[in-house]
Order: sequence, then C-alpha cells, then structure tokens
Amino acid sequence: PNPTRLVVDIPNIILKGGKQVAVTSGGVSSIRLGAHSDKTRIVLDLKDETLPVYNIRPDPAAGALVVEFSAGAAGQGPPPRRNVRCA
Repeated sequence: PNPTRLVVDIPNIILKGGKQVAVTSGGVSSIRLGAHSDKTRIVLDLKDETLPVYNIRPDPAAGALVVEFSAGAAGQGPPPRRNVRCA
C-alpha cells in the first residue's frame, strides 16, 4: 500500500545523498530527503489516507522549513495545528 504523501521540491538546493527521518508525533510517519541534480525533494509520508490542509513556510531564525498541518477540513475556520520541523 502506498501512503498519502506531501512532496516538496526545492529548486537550486542540492543535497549530498539522501536521508530518512523517523517522526514520532503528528500525522507524519516519516520524512525522506532526496538529492536530484537540480533540486532537493522532501517527501512526507502521512499516517492518514486524506491529505490535510497544510501551510509551508521558511523559518530563517531556525534555518528550517516548517510544514504546518491543520486538523480540520478547508473552510472550517482556524483549526489547531500540528507542526513538523525538518532542519
């Protein structure tokens, strides 16, 4: 079975090698980083079958990309958030 995934491509950032990160909280089961010649690909394998509403933003102070998943469906107001950080 294929898990639901969120894939983020970051152009012009080259990762040396790949990496997999285990996640112990939130709706993400693992994070994989992949190296490509023109980009770095971040794949978040999700626990749920449905892709939740999400927001992606840089956090320059932490040197991180923050992916925020909303607990509710789109259009239901501001739900609580689950944050996943990959630095």
